[in-house]
Amino acid sequence: MDANRLRRLAAEVDREHCASMGGVRADLERTLDRRALVRRIGGFAVAIAGVSVAIPALATAAGAQQSTTTVGSQGASTTAGGAGTTSAATTAAPSAPTTTTTLPPSKPQPVDLAFLSFAQSVELAAVQAYGLALASTLLSDDVAAVALAFQNHHRDHAQAFAGMAGKAATGVANQSLLTAFNPQFQTASTEAGILQAAFALETAAASTYTAGLAQIIGTDPAYLVGSILPIEARHAVVLGEALDLDLDAYSPVFETTTNALSPAQYPIVEK
Repeated sequence: MDANRLRRLAAEVDREHCASMGGVRADLERTLDRRALVRRIGGFAVAIAGVSVAIPALATAAGAQQSTTTVGSQGASTTAGGAGTTSAATTAAPSAPTTTTTLPPSKPQPVDLAFLSFAQSVELAAVQAYGLALASTLLSDDVAAVALAFQNHHRDHAQAFAGMAGKAATGVANQSLLTAFNPQFQTASTEAGILQAAFALETAAASTYTAGLAQIIGTDPAYLVGSILPIEARHAVVLGEALDLDLDAYSPVFETTTNALSPAQYPIVEK
């Protein structure tokens, strides 16, 4: 690939990454601020920026003054503060069927935390893998600059996953994954060999996050994964073009889960 085109493509991905991470950081800050606020107020109710928290203490105090209204086919009955008044409707109207809609939770659920922790380990493994690529003497200056940029992207992604996962994040690079991918970087004898190893890693990461979106329950972690997925896919596009691969090989019509990584296949273990 022409060096100017390589630099231009990498610069485009970097701009998209910076824009994506800017939104992610703002979202994480809001999420962490909400959690800290809930801890500080000890369960008392507040409503800030449209986020409401339950007030068990105030609900108890208000119990003596509560009022309930029950609507039936014969009329309505209202009770307030222990004194009851009953009024019958002149004409009974049939009760209308009710529809209940349950919105998905925003915060990460247990299954989400497991995926976020695994995703962080994948990103940290990618950081180490790119370190091997940069330590070699096979990369030209232009390709090395791209590898360094992509390594920094993975580092940012790992931090974002850790911020969302909280205590569930291990902070450990996935050694099982490194055991599988490191030899491809270490035994490469040409620049193309290293790029091929990086392409395989980026493709696997994109597939992993595509599969993850079908598992995640909370909207906050789904937003995070959905923000990171396109960047990793764009990494694969740049590397695929640099390798002069067929278009279908690096730019499928739909991202697949064929190469998705899983904790069962690559468990998080410390070295």
